[in-house]
Amino acid sequence: MSNGGVHQPLERYGIIGNLETCALISATGSIDWWCVPTLGAESVFARLLDVDAGGCCRVQPTTSFDAEQSYCGRTNVLATTFRTADAEATVTDFMPVAGSTDAGPTAIYRRLSCDRGGLALSIEITPRFDYARATVSMQPTSGGVIARADDTDLFVRTEYGLSIESAADGSDMATGTIRLAPGETSWLVLQYNRRDPLPDAACEAELGATLDFWRDWSHECTHPNRCLFAGPHHEMSVRSTLALKLLSNWRTGALAAAATTSIPEVVGGTRNWDYRFSWIRDSAFTIQALYELGHVREARRVYDRCLAQCHAAEEPRHSQPLFGLTEREETTERTLEHFSGYRGSTPVRIGNAAATQLQHDMYGELLLSIHRAYRYGEPISEATWEMIRGVVNRVCAVWEQPDHGIWEIRTAPRQYVHSKVLCWAAIDRGIKIAADGGFDAPISRWGRIRDRIHTTVIDRGFDEDRNSFVQSFDDSSRLDAATLRIPLVGFLDATDGRVVGTINAIEQSLTTEEGLVYRYRGGDGIESTDHPFIVCTFWLVDCLVLRGEIERARQLYETVLDHASPLGLLAEEIDPESGTLRGNLPLALSHVGLINAALYLRYADGEAGIRPPGV
Repeated sequence: MSNGGVHQPLERYGIIGNLETCALISATGSIDWWCVPTLGAESVFARLLDVDAGGCCRVQPTTSFDAEQSYCGRTNVLATTFRTADAEATVTDFMPVAGSTDAGPTAIYRRLSCDRGGLALSIEITPRFDYARATVSMQPTSGGVIARADDTDLFVRTEYGLSIESAADGSDMATGTIRLAPGETSWLVLQYNRRDPLPDAACEAELGATLDFWRDWSHECTHPNRCLFAGPHHEMSVRSTLALKLLSNWRTGALAAAATTSIPEVVGGTRNWDYRFSWIRDSAFTIQALYELGHVREARRVYDRCLAQCHAAEEPRHSQPLFGLTEREETTERTLEHFSGYRGSTPVRIGNAAATQLQHDMYGELLLSIHRAYRYGEPISEATWEMIRGVVNRVCAVWEQPDHGIWEIRTAPRQYVHSKVLCWAAIDRGIKIAADGGFDAPISRWGRIRDRIHTTVIDRGFDEDRNSFVQSFDDSSRLDAATLRIPLVGFLDATDGRVVGTINAIEQSLTTEEGLVYRYRGGDGIESTDHPFIVCTFWLVDCLVLRGEIERARQLYETVLDHASPLGLLAEEIDPESGTLRGNLPLALSHVGLINAALYLRYADGEAGIRPPGV
C-alpha cells in the first residue's frame, strides 16, 4: 500500500500545526512530514524526504480518485476531498493548538467523513521515529494500535481493526480498510507519547475549539473598505499571516524560517538546507507584518526575543544569526546519509552551519522593525532601550568587518553592500528612536559613524561603468538583488539616479522573461545552480511602486501569486521552466514579502494612513 515511490509536487501539500510543531499533508491524503514534540525535533513521518524509508500516515480511497485541498475558511484546519466515480469523502486534518485549549498531548486528528455514496478508504501507518533511524514495533491495544521505539511511542486511536506486519526495513507498519456509508464519520487520532480516551464527541469538540481559535486569531475586516489589504488578493495576505502563525512557537515566541528541511532549491542539486530555526532577520521582517495586521502581542514577543538574543551574545562583536525554536534544538549541521532526499536531491541536512556565520544585516532588519512598531505607538521601556542601545553600539563596532551576508554564501566573508546598507539603517533607526523618545544615547558619535557608512557605500559599492550598486565593495563582476533594499530602507530615494540604474541593471541581468528575480549570478561555493527567489521579486515590486510604475508593479505581484499553491502557500523559489515551487515550504520570508508588497500597492492607491514598510 504505497504511493508508488513518487514524491508529490510541493503545490499539492497543505500544512497544519499547533504552535509547537507542524505537519505537511499531501492531496493524496498522506501525512508526509511531522516532527515531534517540536518542529525542530526528530521526525515521526518523513516520506517527504524518502518515499520508501521516511514513513507516513496515509488515508485514501481504494479506487481511482481525484483530490482537492482547501482550508476551512480563515483557519489552519485542512480539508482534503476525494471524489471517485460514484462517491465523495473528506479527510479533515488539524492539531489542537498548544496552550489554548485542554488539548492534552501533541496530536493529529483526522476526521473521515463520507459525503456522498458509500466508499472504502485504505489506511497505511508507518511511524519511523528519529528520522527513520529507530526500529519501530507496533501492537494492537484497546481502542487502536501503539507504535514504540526506545522511549518514544505513538498511539493511533481508531474504531477499526488494523493489521500489523513487518515492513521491508525491519520496522512494523499497520494497514487496514475503513468502509463508510453515506453520512458516516470516523476518527483517526495520532497521539504522541500519551494516550487519552477520545470518544467521538471529544474529537468533535476539539475540532470546534480549533476552528474557533483560528477564527478568533485571524485577520478580520471590521471596515472592509478601509482594510489595509482590501482588493482582489486580500485572502492571499490573510493566508500568509496564518502560515506565519503556524511557524511560530507559543512558548518562546520564536519564528521558524520554514516548516521543512532539505527540500531542494534545485531538484537534484545540493542547495538543501534545514530552515527549522529562527533567523533574527526573518523574524524582524515578520514583526512588521504582524503589526500591520493588528497582531501586536505576537509582534512584541518576537522582537523582544530577537533583541535578547542579540544582547546576550557572549562575544561583543558577534551575535548568532539563528537559534533553535526552543532550547532542545541543535544548530550543528549534520547529514542524514540514509535518506534519498526529495526527488533524489541530496544531501539531506539537519542543523544549519550558518549559525556560526557573521551576518551584519540582521541588526538593521531588527532595528527597522522596532522603529516601525515605535512609530505605530508601541512603547519602548528603559530595559528594551538598553538592549537597543547595545545592538547599535555593536553595529558601530562591526560594520567595517566583512561578513557572509544575507544569502549566507559559504565562501570567505566579503564586504557586502547590502550588509553595509543595513548597518547604516540600524544606526539611523537607533538615532531616530533615541531622539524621538528622549533616550540616553551617544547620538553625535552614532551620527558620524552612520554618515561614514553612507559615504563608504557610495564610494566603494557603486560601479560607475555599470551604473549600479554591486554585491560587494570594489568588485563590479556581480550584481545582487539585495541592493533593491537600498530605497526600501531609506538609504537613497527611489528616484535617485544610482537607484534607478541599479533597478534597471537588475531587471536586465537578474530576471526571467516573466520578471522573476534571481538573487545573484555566479559561483558561491555551492555546486548546483539556483532559481528566482520569491522575496527578491517582491522587493522589485516595492521598488517599482516607489518609482511610480504602479501598473508594472501590480502585474509583477500578480505574476508571483500565479505561482502560489492552490492553498496560497509559497516556498523559497520558482522554477522558471516548469513554473513550480522549489525549496522549503512554507517560507516565512516569501509570505512576509507578499504582505509587504500588498502594503506598498495599497500605499500606491493613496490609502490614507498607509506608510511604505521600512520607510
